Amino acid sequence: MFARSRVVESVPRPPAIALYPVRRYSASASNANKNGSPISGATNSTLTLANLVLSNADNYSVIGVTDAEFSKSGDPRYFWTERAVARGEDVTLTWHDIGDPLLIHTQPNSVPGRRYGVCTVLVPALGARLSRNGIQAKGKPWKRQREGRPFSTSALAFSESWTDAR
Repeated sequence: MFARSRVVESVPRPPAIALYPVRRYSASASNANKNGSPISGATNSTLTLANLVLSNADNYSVIGVTDAEFSKSGDPRYFWTERAVARGEDVTLTWHDIGDPLLIHTQPNSVPGRRYGVCTVLVPALGARLSRNGIQAKGKPWKRQREGRPFSTSALAFSESWTDAR
């Protein structure tokens, strides 16, 4: 089963994927920001800034939006695959060699600089494969220990809740 959504790529930062509801954006649109805030009316594929002066120097970014299809399959007790298809690109990530779930819970401000706490169930995957257009990427998850149990740098997280101090 495919779900329709949008892939949002932040430029020029390192590639990242975020999901937003389809109804918010039109195909091939973009949103321009100045210092992290939207620039009113800047939703076309190009942004022209005219008559600039030194006082206009700020942190500008453009977020491009593209139609994409997402699917998922598998049994998380054994393996799990997620797939994104957009503009002729097909990206597939499969987690395998699944371990036992582990509840992770941290309190807000328990680590300096981390305002929020989190409660999540992580399912370690000792193996994972990433492919783009059928070509498998090099690399593999690194084995780790967490709470005295086998873990890795790869895990499934189907749910998480973030908390703030009251």
